Amino acid sequence: MKSNNGSTNTAIAFALCVVIALQCYRIKQLEDIVARKSSPFTLDRDGWWVADDAFFLFSKGIVVGPKNPNCQYGNAVMAVSSASPSYEPNCPSGDGSVAFGADNVASGEHSAVLGGGRNVASGVRSSVAGGVYNRAEADDSSVLGGLENSASGDYAAVLGGYENSAEGWYSAVLGGEENSAQGYSSAIIGGNRNVAGGYNAVAVAGYENSATGDYSSVDGGRNNSANLKYGVTIGNVAESSLFEATKEKAGSKNVVTKDE
Repeated sequence: MKSNNGSTNTAIAFALCVVIALQCYRIKQLEDIVARKSSPFTLDRDGWWVADDAFFLFSKGIVVGPKNPNCQYGNAVMAVSSASPSYEPNCPSGDGSVAFGADNVASGEHSAVLGGGRNVASGVRSSVAGGVYNRAEADDSSVLGGLENSASGDYAAVLGGYENSAEGWYSAVLGGEENSAQGYSSAIIGGNRNVAGGYNAVAVAGYENSATGDYSSVDGGRNNSANLKYGVTIGNVAESSLFEATKEKAGSKNVVTKDE
């Protein structure tokens, strides 16, 4: 009897061990399944984490590359930076902003800096697309490349060039150097040190020309001015604001003096 009891106890103990082992195995399987379902990433054979084919929701933001310790990151932001001893990581401090490139700041709400270096988009919905030391300071303003350009008027734009400024609402500067579109809906196309200060005024190319009258225009030449309403100078030929051409070469420094 004692021998039978001992064999029985051994069998029971063995059976219990088998049951416990099976339960442990099943628990481990369940843990693996839960872990796989709770993580959207899978490590492949090359050591890359591969994401599931799914949408991802990030309420706070995404930072790719080094973190900027001096940046107060906004909500729903994205930054992509590379480690560099010469540049700070990008800083998307405005809610809903993005910053790519190097040492760029997107501080306006829903603003974007899409490349370049040391650019700032501080206006609401403003943007800078490349270049260096460019600034989009007003709401809905934009700068597309170039060096040290600024768009400080609402809805204003600068497209390349050097030290150009679009200061008036809806104003634009297209290339050139040190040009300033100051009037409402004014525009400058190329040239150097031109000013479009009037309402809907335009300066096209040339050097140190000024279109300060409303609806005035200066087209090329040097040191020409269209100061009155509807005033026009074309190259080195001065015309009156009533579009009565003088039909003679006037040299540089033309000034429209006849008003309507």
